[in-house]
Amino acid sequence: AQLVSSCQLGKEAHLAESFGQAEALYRRCLNESHMSAVQRSTYLGNLSVALRVNGKFDSALLELNEKEQALISSQGPDAPDLANTYSNRGDLNFEIGQYQKAIKDYTRSIEVDKIHMGEKTVRVASSYSKLSKLYLRQGSIEQAYIYINKALQLQLSIFGDAKTVDIASTYNNLSKYWREKGDSHQAVHNLNKAY
Repeated sequence: AQLVSSCQLGKEAHLAESFGQAEALYRRCLNESHMSAVQRSTYLGNLSVALRVNGKFDSALLELNEKEQALISSQGPDAPDLANTYSNRGDLNFEIGQYQKAIKDYTRSIEVDKIHMGEKTVRVASSYSKLSKLYLRQGSIEQAYIYINKALQLQLSIFGDAKTVDIASTYNNLSKYWREKGDSHQAVHNLNKAY
């Protein structure tokens, strides 16, 4: 009963955006020994979100690393939930400027998703878009262009002509690419497509 209570209260605090309280409750929940590896990995992921929001990036990375190991030990190196874990860790590594680690995480997220769901998924498109942003930030604009195109092709095949935040973000990246290339006409054209 204590396990359910601490874990449930942690989720409720999380949903209420009381991340300090959620962090404490998730830690109490994780200290219980009565949970499966899958449950443990779920709560490690939740704890990492609370830590990240609270600005505790190093601790959030540690929890995501532990989640990765829990999933690998219980389900193998291509466990479906690892795609989300790698994507979240990639976001965190990107946020703290660990670009090479972020590239590795986004790439691994794509690999795991392709194994279980194929390439035509929102998360794969999102990972391609995140890789394009990362390469733009590093000044590797030709590498960014490859991922911009991969993201845009997938997003358009998934969403069609719908105006989504994901598609707008990718067109914005394409605008940045053309601006870096010195083609202001293409930059403005793609920026207009974003909105």
